[in-house]
Amino acid sequence: MADIGKRFQMDKAQTVIVATAAITAVVVSFCLVFSKSLWDLRSYKSRVISAKEEARDTLRGNIETAEQLKVNYIALESEQFANPDTIFDALPSKYDFPALASSIEKIAEQGGYSISNITGEDQALTAVQVAAETEPVEMAISVTITGTYESIQSFVADLERSIRPFSLNILELRGTDEEMEATLELVTYYQPIEDLEVTTTTVR
Repeated sequence: MADIGKRFQMDKAQTVIVATAAITAVVVSFCLVFSKSLWDLRSYKSRVISAKEEARDTLRGNIETAEQLKVNYIALESEQFANPDTIFDALPSKYDFPALASSIEKIAEQGGYSISNITGEDQALTAVQVAAETEPVEMAISVTITGTYESIQSFVADLERSIRPFSLNILELRGTDEEMEATLELVTYYQPIEDLEVTTTTVR
């Protein structure tokens, strides 16, 4: 009987040990899972806060830039230029080949020059009009003018003085000083509108 009682006590002790070990394992596993969940939540909250702070700083910078731009525009209007809107003609915000040709014709008309031909590839269907980050984009145009050598020189000088920048890449001259034909391969620029669309970002 003593052996049976002793064995019973040993079995009971082993059962308690196994149960304690099992409960301990469950508790430890739960703590590990819970700790990982808390860490993941903390990391996620940290990423959300960082994204919000970045958006806040960007918004503040945009507001400051807008205010400074407003001040500069008012200064141009009141102190230097009767119509500061003409400055925007120097670098249009959209691709417009017919308008470019018309502006060259106007320069020629005001100077009394005779343009016989204006050519170029109208890329209105493929030109970039809106972009996230904008840079000036080239527009090529070819102009043929007739007149004396001096009048052609004057026309080139008028292009250089125009508010819109022109780069003269090629100049071909034919004829005599008194009766000359010149073909000018010109490049000017436009700058697409910057895309200011408000977007949302999912933080993961």
